[in-house]
Parts: sequence; C-alpha cells; structure tokens
Amino acid sequence: MLRQRKVESNDHAEPADDHGTSNTRESRPRTRRTARSSNRLLNCLWSGFLCFLTIVALLCAFLLTFYALIDGPINAVYFSLPDPPAWNGPLEQNDLLTKTERLFDKRIQGPESQALRNGKLYTSTMDGQILELDPDTQAILREFRLRDKPSITCNGSYDSFPVCGRPLGIRFAKDEDTTLIVIDAYFGIYEVDISTGSSSLLLPTGSRVSDGPPLNYPNDFDVTDDGVIIFSESSTKWDDRRHLYSVLENSGDGRYYLHGAKRGTFDVFADNIPGYPDNIRLARNGSLWVPIAAVRTADDNLLAQMPKLRTLLTKLIPVTSLPWFFEKITAPYGLVLLLNQKGEVEASLHDVAGTTVPYTTQVTEAEDGQLYLGSDAGYFIGRLKR
Repeated sequence: MLRQRKVESNDHAEPADDHGTSNTRESRPRTRRTARSSNRLLNCLWSGFLCFLTIVALLCAFLLTFYALIDGPINAVYFSLPDPPAWNGPLEQNDLLTKTERLFDKRIQGPESQALRNGKLYTSTMDGQILELDPDTQAILREFRLRDKPSITCNGSYDSFPVCGRPLGIRFAKDEDTTLIVIDAYFGIYEVDISTGSSSLLLPTGSRVSDGPPLNYPNDFDVTDDGVIIFSESSTKWDDRRHLYSVLENSGDGRYYLHGAKRGTFDVFADNIPGYPDNIRLARNGSLWVPIAAVRTADDNLLAQMPKLRTLLTKLIPVTSLPWFFEKITAPYGLVLLLNQKGEVEASLHDVAGTTVPYTTQVTEAEDGQLYLGSDAGYFIGRLKR
C-alpha cells in the first residue's frame, strides 16, 4: 500500500532537472521576484515623474510669485471695449485684398508710409531711409537719409533704431513738388528737398511744444491749407522700438498738437471700428482710407480688463521678444476701411487669411485709382488696381 501511494504520487510529480531535483519551487519564487522588481521600477519611475512635476510646479509658482511682486516696466491700466462689430453690411468679408500685387518684394524693409509725386513713389523704411521708387519698373531710384549715415549697420534692429532713426509718416508740403515732410520717431520733424536730397530739421525730439513732457515719439501728421503741420505723438513715455509697452499699458500718454478754438478738445469721428487704425489718408472722393494694423477679436476685451496680466507679460517676456510673441498668438488678417465724412463705413477690403496682405499701416490712392499699401514691418509695397 505504501509503495502504491508512492508510485501514484510520483506520477504527478514535476520533471526533475539533471540533478534529479524539481524546478517548481525555484521557478515560482523567481517569477515573483521578477514581478516585484518590475513593480518597484515602475513605482520608482512614477514617483520620480511626480517628483519632477512637483518641482516644476513649485518652481513656476515661485517664479510667478516673484515676478508678480517685482516692479515691471509698465503699469497697465484697466479699460473696456465693446464687442467688435459683425462682419455684415459694408463690413462683409471679401477677398479684395488678395488681389494685391506685391512690389519690391523682399527688397525693402518696413515701408510704413507712402507719398506720390510725378509718377514716383516715396516711402519711409525701417532701416532709417526715405526711398524714391518707380512703381512701374520696380526700380529703387534714390535713397535719402535725414542725417549723415552712422557707422553702425542700419538694419531695423532694436539697437539700431535710436542711432539710424525710424521715419514714419511722410507727406508732400501743400502745392509743392519737391518738399517732402517727414516725421522720424527718434529725431523729429524734417523737410527733405527731393531734388537735392538735403534735409532740414523743423522740430527735434526733446523740444517743449506744450506744458508737459518734451516731444518723445512723434508719429504722423497732416498739413493744413495754410501750411500748418498738425501732428500726433504716440507716447510721451515709450519710444518706437518699445511701442508694444505703450499698447499694453494703455495709460493714455499720447498727444496730438492742435492750436485754435478747439485746442485741448476732441470729437469722436468713428466709434467701435473692427480694428486698430494707423496712418489715415484722403481718398480721391473725399472719404478716408483707414488701414487696420491689427483686427480686433473677442479676446481683446478680456485682456483689456486684466491689467495685472498685461503687466506680468512685460515682466516675463523681454521687450525684444514681444513682437514675435504677439505675432505667434495673433492670426494675420488684412483689412482696409473706407469711411465717409460722417465716420460711417462705406466699403471694406479684406484678406481674411492674411496670405497676401497680413496687415497694413497706410493706403495711398493714386490719380488713376490704384491703391498703394504699406506696412511697418513688411517687406513689400502692395498695389491694388480697382
């Protein structure tokens, strides 16, 4: 009986190894040890990842707290905007701007403003020059500088602006073919004789023209019939290369200079337009061409009502990187408005995707009805035949 039980028991035994011993007892503990090691490794990796996330979160919280407590370059002001108007009526979206022809493409830098005279086109560029152009042959005929050319390279960089200057608004003097008036954001207001290329300074920056801060950042102007220059100043605090500080701060430190019965007053001409306008110019029919440098979105009002966030942005992002930052978060949209003398929108020209004209800073209408479009940071002048 004992022998029989032993035989039956051996029938169910695990195979023995070469030494006659069973593998069962050794393989099961080894499997359990491997599983425990894998679990410990996974737990260690997960714990390390959580630890890393915790350190990153604490570091971010510390940096945000630190930046929130330190003084920033701006002191942003709360303001509120109404919802932008709907794209209907004369604002209905179209593709008219996509038909624009690019002239001098990648041959000029930042043609902010344009003026036409005797078939020639004049423009102010980011590298501190006034260019005389032939729009038909696309030839650059002449280059003018308001001052002697500096020793540094004038390439429109952040450091070059105060030395090379940045001409902005330009217009011809009334009833004159050779006198071009130019505003330079760093140097002041000039007259340029385009027949000789010589220039004379009419009003330098730093001048006191009113009871207030000295002239700091002149931008655009117009000339009355009797030859008086009326000009605007974008900011008494910031210069052109830091203009986004002025935009984000919105402290109302810009000025315009006007003498006469309405000195110190203003009237609202057009309210709640769908974007932020730049150089305004007369159309041939007496209406006004209003270029939109940036189209408004519903998010604009959210940022307007969060001055602390706007201030924090200027603490976190260097001023030299702000243009790049806003370019990345803002979708391009080309838009030009035509306003009548009552401030009502007569017509609008769109490039919804911004593929041809992503934005524009001035529209100049020629005698034949063609429109020339400039942009302060683009590399071409647009020509649109209507």
